[in-house]
Amino acid sequence: MGIKTTSNKCLYGIVLLSVVVVVAQVNVLAVSVNATVNADIGSPNSNPDKSFQAIRRLRTVTTDDRGLGTSSSTIAELVTQLKSSSAKATKKFLEQIKGTSAEAALLQTDHFIAWSTSLSKSAKKKPEVAEVAMVSSLAAHYGDVAVAKMLTEAKKTSHATATTFINAQLTNWHIKEQSADDVFKLLRLHEKGEKLFEDSLVSTWILYVTKLNKDKASELMFKSLKTHYSDEVLAKLIVAARSDYKFRQYAVKWQDLQLVNWLNSGQTSDDVFKLLKLNVDESSVLTNPALNSWVRFTLKLEKEDPYEKLFAKLTTQYDDASLAKLLIEAKGNAQNGFTAGKLEALQFVTWKSKGKSAEVMFKSLKLDQEGSDLLKNPIFNTWISYVDNSDAVTAVLRKRFEDDVLAKMAVAAKNEGSTRSTGTTLENALLTSWVSEGKTADDVFELVQLSKAGDEIFTSLAWNTWTSYIRKLDKENPDEQMYLVLKNHFGDDGVVSMIVKAKESPRSKQIAAKLQEEVWRAEGKTSDDIFRLLKLNEESYKLLENPALSTWVSYVTKLGKLDQSKPGELRVIMELEKRYTSMELARMIVAAMKNGTGEMKTLASDLQELLFKHWLAKKLNPQFVVALMGTTDDWQNLKVILNYTDFYRKIEAA
Repeated sequence: MGIKTTSNKCLYGIVLLSVVVVVAQVNVLAVSVNATVNADIGSPNSNPDKSFQAIRRLRTVTTDDRGLGTSSSTIAELVTQLKSSSAKATKKFLEQIKGTSAEAALLQTDHFIAWSTSLSKSAKKKPEVAEVAMVSSLAAHYGDVAVAKMLTEAKKTSHATATTFINAQLTNWHIKEQSADDVFKLLRLHEKGEKLFEDSLVSTWILYVTKLNKDKASELMFKSLKTHYSDEVLAKLIVAARSDYKFRQYAVKWQDLQLVNWLNSGQTSDDVFKLLKLNVDESSVLTNPALNSWVRFTLKLEKEDPYEKLFAKLTTQYDDASLAKLLIEAKGNAQNGFTAGKLEALQFVTWKSKGKSAEVMFKSLKLDQEGSDLLKNPIFNTWISYVDNSDAVTAVLRKRFEDDVLAKMAVAAKNEGSTRSTGTTLENALLTSWVSEGKTADDVFELVQLSKAGDEIFTSLAWNTWTSYIRKLDKENPDEQMYLVLKNHFGDDGVVSMIVKAKESPRSKQIAAKLQEEVWRAEGKTSDDIFRLLKLNEESYKLLENPALSTWVSYVTKLGKLDQSKPGELRVIMELEKRYTSMELARMIVAAMKNGTGEMKTLASDLQELLFKHWLAKKLNPQFVVALMGTTDDWQNLKVILNYTDFYRKIEAA
């Protein structure tokens, strides 16, 4: 039998308003709970639904107006009387919902609204009595668990109404003098085991205990939990609750109570280790949530370092490689990652104190058994972190692998997400070694076998390794090294063909541009030559609309940086001023900044900054620029003046 919902929206709205009035007049017995329920367990910033806030303005009786309200015994008597006087209406409602399950939609049905209206009229000025009577009847029909679940689910769509009836359910338990543990069992939470905090009814229980005694709520909850769970399971539950924002504020207190309980009973660190059964399976101790409680307890004792104590226990059970593997796995554990990091640090300290070299630890960690899959072993990262010296790393690896093999291993590792960091670390170690050994750009080009890469040379992962190396060799102009090596291997025509092909792919377009600049430099091309080659001399005042301008700017900028006798970065502006006056150039730039798009807009902005630096170097102040630009009636002139004034003031203020 399904639950019938009316299509008469007008009638529904009128009847719902009467329910709203019932909702509005909850008595003081439920006031403390009302605040708690509306807050939603664990949420520091509650956000009750807007409809509920709007409804409050319609109330004729407010919570504050009711003062300290009616006692539990009086409520109980009134509920009994109301249930008796409205037995006919309740019986009719229960017959109407016979065969249905407790669902959130029930609160919006015709039957429920009619029943609510009937009881609220009978209760007169005691709406809370009607609410408790209704919840009591629903619980008798469906059971407390089903009703609690229904109301919790209803909060998602009918927050205000559901909250009111949740309050009523808590009040119903309260007048029946149910204890914290009674309700825990009533909601069958004692059957949930280690999945306790996955059950939505835990929040209902917490609300009820808070209603019983707000100041002692944590103690009451802990007492109940301790009744149903062993120290081991309770410790795991508490750690799980600490990681959930809804329960964190309570879990912190529960854990403190558990630690104090152990301290007061005279438990030692070893006692609690066994109590939590951390000694049963030490292979999983680092991923056991209960470990967190043991560490905190040992810290409270202030007699022992928990990390040193745990490390001592583990080293009697595991060799270096096995323990390193355990620590790697545990470092990714949310609860015990910090502890695992502390243990790894102790492991390194221990190895160093025993004078264990990079070679010794490579073997001790069984990395010598890995072959070419070495970098896939996460323990390799542990070893590199311990050694912390690129020369020592490469010295050990070169005893087992040739440089070309190591380079391939590094490149392959960089191509995999899980080993990218390891591959990068190894590559950096190799590059540092090659630099110190005096390897040329051509040596490494051959070593990483780029000469055999064919058309895929620019997209090869080995290309990135090689270009990283030449940047280490020549920090001033690595592009020249790149060009010279390619020319040596493929000739002038080959390089030109490579440039043409590289321009076709977005992945290699930038490489093509760099090589092209080096070809021009090798040919002795001047900035004027390239200006004409790119036909920029034909653009006149539309110069900043031509995308080829960025190629010319990049080339002239490089010439300026490499030629120490020239004006460096300002060379671009000085070259442009051969063709345009400062005023013309400034006007063209602000026009491009306004009308340009993408790269051209960015280029215009960069050129303006260079132009202003040029003016500043010539000691031009804003007043001079005003005179230079002439009339301010033109928007371009005015924009130039304003922009330069801002620039000038920022420089002066710095």
